[in-house]
Amino acid sequence: MKGLYRGKRKDNGEWVYGAYIVMHHNDKRTHLHHFIIPDNSDLSFGVKVEDILVEVIPETVGQCMGKEDKTGKQIFEGDIVVSTNSNRLSDRPHVVTLDLVRGSCYITDDREPKIVGNIHDSPTFIVDYMKKMYPHLNCWR
Repeated sequence: MKGLYRGKRKDNGEWVYGAYIVMHHNDKRTHLHHFIIPDNSDLSFGVKVEDILVEVIPETVGQCMGKEDKTGKQIFEGDIVVSTNSNRLSDRPHVVTLDLVRGSCYITDDREPKIVGNIHDSPTFIVDYMKKMYPHLNCWR
């Protein structure tokens, strides 16, 4: 879905989905505020923008890739996906990334990805997975 983003709410850490905007101050303050306007917002004439904006943690904001996993769930930047195609030689997890310079995204070379987590809710998932799959490597200490 083009233009759909998600981010974790600054006030309670829950995910919110919608349009992403960044606001800055017009004075000498240099910090930015990151907001998502939720999909189900009332955008009627007269509704105050302050009543619909949800401030989000900027590091958690990710864009929808416009693809779904095998269960029909939208895949977002920052999701961790694994291959479910039995013809694949590897079932290693991959993090979904977006390359703004090249205008492309990397999900996996598989046609049947499955979301198993994301880097914000499961920050140690990939390292834990690698430790489990390759315990003989000395780099996990």
